[in-house]
Amino acid sequence: NDFVLPPATLFSFRRSKNITKTNLLGNNGTVKEIFGFDDWVIDVKGLAVDTPQSSARDQIIAIKEWEELASAISVSGKLFTTKNIHAVVMDDYKEESIQGSPGIIPFSMTLTSDDAVELILPDVNENF
Repeated sequence: NDFVLPPATLFSFRRSKNITKTNLLGNNGTVKEIFGFDDWVIDVKGLAVDTPQSSARDQIIAIKEWEELASAISVSGKLFTTKNIHAVVMDDYKEESIQGSPGIIPFSMTLTSDDAVELILPDVNENF
């Protein structure tokens, strides 16, 4: 099923490069060899707030169901597609409580982009 995060959710994206640095003997600095990019790391922070459609607790329960998955989660939205992110895995999840505010539940999570790597085996009958 589809799930839409609460409207009060903020995303922060970061990604490192895979760089090998080689020291130069008798000279200053290093030679940098860039081999590619690491996965995107996405920090998500938000507030689940009571709405007429669902309570903050119901929203957190829905997020928790996604957190319990042991697989990649397909994502959509302009923030993700412009960075060529189509699936993520949830590395870390945290929820908190605000004293005296049961209708507001802060949550945060760390997601990592996931690229499908497919293993294609040759057809053994193809050569016959």
